[in-house]
Amino acid sequence: MNLWHAAVLATLLLGCDSSVCDLGATRACACAGGATGVQACAASGERWDTCDCGAVDAGPGTDAGTMRDAGTGSDAMAGDDASPGDAGTDAGRPDECMFVACGGDPAGMWATAAVCRRERTIPCDGVVYTGETYVWPQTLDIRTDGTYTWERMTLTWTQDYVVPSTCIDPGDMTCAQYASSGGVSIGVRTCTGDVAVECTCHWRANSLMPTTETGTWSRTRNLITFTDSTSASTRWQLCVTGDWLHLLLDGSPTPAGLAFLFERR
Repeated sequence: MNLWHAAVLATLLLGCDSSVCDLGATRACACAGGATGVQACAASGERWDTCDCGAVDAGPGTDAGTMRDAGTGSDAMAGDDASPGDAGTDAGRPDECMFVACGGDPAGMWATAAVCRRERTIPCDGVVYTGETYVWPQTLDIRTDGTYTWERMTLTWTQDYVVPSTCIDPGDMTCAQYASSGGVSIGVRTCTGDVAVECTCHWRANSLMPTTETGTWSRTRNLITFTDSTSASTRWQLCVTGDWLHLLLDGSPTPAGLAFLFERR
């Protein structure tokens, strides 16, 4: 399974959702002259606000080449090896969900420290999310000779949330019936409570069989391109700060639709 297929399957875990982004989320966006700005999620969650090109001062960038895009989105083309900004601090581990492409040398052996994805599972504004785990053990060996090996283990995802009665189909007579109704594409969901008030739910899924991918890689400014043994290419926004490697699937259909934080081994 190549990187693109893995990314698509991870996104499909989320089910159907009319929202585009979460309130408070930000992402890089392209500005005139190759500079990079910042977009914030609108209050409605249905769109991104206009790109703020005064937020980041960056030099011109060049495209990494022709490849199969992962989806619609913007390229983060800040200056080569620029300041990481919100990508993290020297005090400790970066926040896997606060990503600003900064470039850097990705060569080395890495292991996943955290995975981020920002999207609501249930398409209703009244749902309150109380807990989530998203575990996808991986090792990524990026070698100086231009080759790489990416090993992925089984992905495990759990989510806890409270669903008010206003978000529940009137046809669901109990919270147990709601748990077995639509809204989750895979996995097992259990819900308890009074359906006339709210249902407290727990969702768990294991997905994606372990895979080992090999191929070649190249870097252009803040973007790294992996081309696997089948010649399928995917491009990721890149930031290396000390012993931390941050990758965000470039052009993700959702904000931080697939972001990895790796630690150097």
